[in-house]
Amino acid sequence: MRHLNLIALSVLLTAVSADAQQPSTTETNELNNVTIEREPVQVIPSDDLQIPLVLEPHRQVELVAHADGVVAVMNAKVGEKLAKQAEAARLDDREYQLELKQARAELKLAEIQEEGAIAGTKRQMSALVEAREAAVSLAELRRSRAIVRAPFAGTALRVHVREGEWVRAGQPLVTLGDVTKLSVELPVIRKSAGDDEQENTIEVGKSYTLQINGESVTGTIESLPPLAEDFGPLRNFIDNLGSAVVTIDNSKSTFLVGQAVHIPLIPRQPVASVPNASLQALPENSGWKVQVVRDDTVRDITVSILARINEERTYTSGLFQAKDELIVKTSQPLTDGTKLRSANTPPPESKKPAPKVYDDF
Repeated sequence: MRHLNLIALSVLLTAVSADAQQPSTTETNELNNVTIEREPVQVIPSDDLQIPLVLEPHRQVELVAHADGVVAVMNAKVGEKLAKQAEAARLDDREYQLELKQARAELKLAEIQEEGAIAGTKRQMSALVEAREAAVSLAELRRSRAIVRAPFAGTALRVHVREGEWVRAGQPLVTLGDVTKLSVELPVIRKSAGDDEQENTIEVGKSYTLQINGESVTGTIESLPPLAEDFGPLRNFIDNLGSAVVTIDNSKSTFLVGQAVHIPLIPRQPVASVPNASLQALPENSGWKVQVVRDDTVRDITVSILARINEERTYTSGLFQAKDELIVKTSQPLTDGTKLRSANTPPPESKKPAPKVYDDF
């Protein structure tokens, strides 16, 4: 429920700053008996909303061992590129070589037997040759599994084992990623059905602006998967929340895997619900601000717009404090730093210094 306090306030003095000037008597009189409509600020701490967003390779795969064995050769080096089908690692394949040699010898023997077979055993010998051929193919396949190849051109992001180390089938050897294009999954506000006022720019193929290393970077929305579980805390104050996978071009190696991404929807400052009437545009459309009463002083707070609640209120993020009172409406404009006191409160009396008393000796 919205609680409003209507009080009459009088200006005591202006903000104290390096370039502040004392108001004239006329200006001061004009600011007397200002009516201010205000409400308590319900501050939501931003600590629970700090969901890390980081850049990841657009394509990434774990190259694993296909069999048990000892790592004989590790060609992959962290930070170095591998061409498509390049040999990243090789297991000791001496056992597989012997199996292949044995299978080929048995095939050769079967072919000789087939040539000398009499009419009654010709079919049996032909089937034996076919079985030996399959044994050779199987031995070749097993030997090929000792070599771990890159399925696409990429960069070795991590190398998990060393040469001479025993590994099990399925154990990760190298993390390979294509870093020419990076992506990040982030929360977005989707347009609700029947909402004609909100323009839906969250569509596959549309551009999306991110903040990386303090700079604005434009990416492309590639997909719109269901909302990720990590973004759950944001659903407490944002309706129609969804996920979007945004990709950015990194062909010039401008960005790094694991680099932090920032968006306004994940606030780094406290969150508060404010009436739309209290939002004031900054000069040159550079943003928004609200005014609060803090310790009987008017303070301007620059805010970021998070999400619209309804036609009357909006979630914002800014440097709010627990005891702030939001200024919803004033009968006269107030500047940052203006001191206020209730019109019903008499001004403080000036105290004269007590006379000095001297003792006679």
